[in-house]
Formats: sequence, structure tokens, C-alpha cells
Amino acid sequence: MTFSSQNNLDIKAKLRDEALRLRDKYDVSSLADLERLAKEEYGVREVVRTPLAYKCPVTIGSRSCASHIFYYSLSREVERSSLAHEIGHVVAGHQTNRKNLSGIEEDEANYFAKELRGISSLRQNLTLFLGGSLAVPLTFVVPFIRISEEIKLKARGISDDIIAMI
Repeated sequence: MTFSSQNNLDIKAKLRDEALRLRDKYDVSSLADLERLAKEEYGVREVVRTPLAYKCPVTIGSRSCASHIFYYSLSREVERSSLAHEIGHVVAGHQTNRKNLSGIEEDEANYFAKELRGISSLRQNLTLFLGGSLAVPLTFVVPFIRISEEIKLKARGISDDIIAMI
């Protein structure tokens, strides 16, 4: 984690303070509470658990407002870490609807997630690594369920443009 400049240290302190405030208000061990947190605190319209996001969770929106967060894993532990990480992108104000975020942006989101969940950096990083490993078997399954998942998302009012970004 690289928070070497004063500006980055300020960001780290703000992320930590926000994580501690939220940890007092929500049960961050609960996926339902993490989803509620994203909606209530940051105005995220939809937080969706879908196999379409098996390779990589994604947050879609602008710096000022994330509209959707998509996540999925075979492990609830990985899902909690992934969802907290995606919320970290929202808290840090990252431009979220692009595929390649900078290393600093990923570090900030990881830092927020570990502070929110009250876990070590090592545990956060290992959990996210595990998530990548668990995604491999899904590579063979998701193409067969993609159409039905897209139908479910459309029924929730999620547009084709948003679905295409997952």
C-alpha cells in the first residue's frame, strides 16, 4: 500500500475515519447490511449479486454518484471483501465506469475495505486473491447462464448498456 505523499496520507485518514463511522452504524459482517450501507450512505441505486460479475466486481457510475455495484463469488467471505472494496471506490470518489483503475485507486479501495471490515491488509489481499481463484470454475458455467441472468437484471430495470459493462 503506497500512501507516501501528504495528500495520500490525508486520503488514508479520511478513508479510515469514514470506515470507522460506518462500522459503528452497520453490521459489516452482513452482506445485506453492506448493500444497505451502499444505498443509504452513498445513494447507490442497485447493489446486485450476479454470476455475471464472477471475474471482477464492478461499480458503475460517476465520481459524484455510483449507480450500480455488481459482485459475486462462491465464498461469502470473498463477497464481503469484494463488496467492501467496491464501496471503497465510491467513498474515495473514483471514476468507476472504466475497466482499468490505477494502482493507487485499487490501494485506496482495499485500504477502505480492510478498515471497514476491521481486518488486516494481509487478510484482505488473501481474500481477494482467493476470489480470483474461485472464479476459474465459473468460467465454464457463466456462458450457459448469461442469458437468464441478463433477463433477471433487465426485470430489475437495469439497462442493456449497464449490463454490457459487467
